[in-house]
Amino acid sequence: MRSLVLTMLLALPAAAGGAFLLRGGTVHPVTAASIPGGDVLVRDGRIAGVGVKLAAPRGLRVIDVKGLHVYPGLIDSASALGLAEITAVRETVDVSEIGDFNPQLRAIVAVNPASEHIAVTRANGITAAATLPGGGVLSGQAALIHLDGWTWQEMQLQAPAAMVLQFPVIPSGGGPGPARARRTPFAEAKKDYEKRLRELAEFFEQGRRYQKAKAAGGAGFRTDLKFE
Repeated sequence: MRSLVLTMLLALPAAAGGAFLLRGGTVHPVTAASIPGGDVLVRDGRIAGVGVKLAAPRGLRVIDVKGLHVYPGLIDSASALGLAEITAVRETVDVSEIGDFNPQLRAIVAVNPASEHIAVTRANGITAAATLPGGGVLSGQAALIHLDGWTWQEMQLQAPAAMVLQFPVIPSGGGPGPARARRTPFAEAKKDYEKRLRELAEFFEQGRRYQKAKAAGGAGFRTDLKFE
């Protein structure tokens, strides 16, 4: 079955002039039954109408999609799109920073709009994604991006969209062969887990103290980006 993902076209407003009409495809709306022989009207990069035999404004580009299926774009809610290109080449990976607590880091400013992964992902029907920083305990601020744009400012839908917390866990260990031989003893793993929990609790407590100090003001107060 041949398919056409609707928002693949919406992701290319420059090529399509930002306005066009998809004519005669099988349209699959989010909240209604499929529409055989349906039309989708797009203006300024947004869906302006869905139905059958929609009137095309004069001069509007009409794209014949008869025999094709038109679907809404999908959202990848947890990715590293734009932050990592080639895992084996450190210079192309900007997912994490040194340290366990980096809530001040903003994933959006590190997004590479020219990433090959973005174009491939968009071509497979995903038109928006939450891109997440990683590493440490508090990794930083995630961003919701549209998978089209020349700059990260154009791609930004919402940033920050979330704060990424890698909550401490006790590793289950295991794995065959050498991996099992290197497994950390449970007592040691539990000790490290409890240490990380204490560090996390202390970091939040420092944040509360910082909040009170900022509210109180005073000549000795200094801005700390991690707690801001």
